[in-house]
Amino acid sequence: MNCKTSVNATEGEFFAEVFLCKGCNTQAVHFWHRTEKELRHLLTISKEAIRLSLITGKFSFPEGPQGDLSKRDVLQEVLKMEEAREKHASKNNAHK
Repeated sequence: MNCKTSVNATEGEFFAEVFLCKGCNTQAVHFWHRTEKELRHLLTISKEAIRLSLITGKFSFPEGPQGDLSKRDVLQEVLKMEEAREKHASKNNAHK
């Protein structure tokens, strides 16, 4: 379907309920697995950044107008916390 190649019903494969040729399916599955891996990594980074912020007494999470942040705002806050964690780690390693 994606590459517009005609695919025999016995040779095609499904991804997310879309019938694909083997090549397109392989690409879709690869991208899906990569996305899952990146999301798990983001969760790990987020948890560690929150943990360090709580330990150092620097945890604050600004809320939007309705107490909810956009996805972009959440990711920016996680990035800030991760940068602070990296700075803290490099500072501690420099003193060794």
